[in-house]
Amino acid sequence: MEVSKQQTMPYYYIPGQQEDLFATEQRLHLSKQSYFLGLKPYPDIPVVEGREVSIYDMLNPSALAYANKHQLSVVLHIPRKERLHSRENRQELLACITDYPKIRYIIAHVGRAFTYYDIEGLIDFLLPYENVWFDTALINSETVLTYLFQKAEPSRILFGSDAPVAFLRGKDVTINNKHYYVSEKAVPWGLGPIEGTLSAFTFYIYEEIRAMIYAAKLVYGNEARPILEQVFYQNAKRLLR
Repeated sequence: MEVSKQQTMPYYYIPGQQEDLFATEQRLHLSKQSYFLGLKPYPDIPVVEGREVSIYDMLNPSALAYANKHQLSVVLHIPRKERLHSRENRQELLACITDYPKIRYIIAHVGRAFTYYDIEGLIDFLLPYENVWFDTALINSETVLTYLFQKAEPSRILFGSDAPVAFLRGKDVTINNKHYYVSEKAVPWGLGPIEGTLSAFTFYIYEEIRAMIYAAKLVYGNEARPILEQVFYQNAKRLLR
């Protein structure tokens, strides 16, 4: 946060598991900083025993009340291994949306929907709520983005790159409803690097853009261009100003 303050760079604040955000506000005056965008909790930060991390471990009551009071954006990474397949996640998310309606919820990675299996029928319960947005960071699946365009208002879709990961060469592939990286960086959920093939790869971010354009054209046809202008720029400008 200090780097952002010195360089006047926009940033999201990561709330602590037990942190009192109102006390933090008194100390740091976050809401008065023009470069403060909102909250961005991560599921790998809270410490719990004997169970998986919940949304309420990431956003405690003071964080939710603080964000609601100041009408903040909250970029929410869905926790638990089953993501939106988890009934507990869906119940907690719906409770947050209805109990704290002034928060602008940005569902990161469309609920971590990197495969069609992880989006089909799973975002539909969120569609009636106008305070819910969908961030497409790192999604390069044409079927996932096509479903998103078919279901969600384009005004609530935000392009995200997930840089710096998006600057790696590669692409996701789906095998048996699981997604795997095929990239220059070896990871436990990856199938690469594959020697001799990387020279033909482009960057993840280009695969994301390619899939986004394909899905928009498939759903909107000749009207795709203004839709893409919303997704790539106008929606974020409207949300964050």
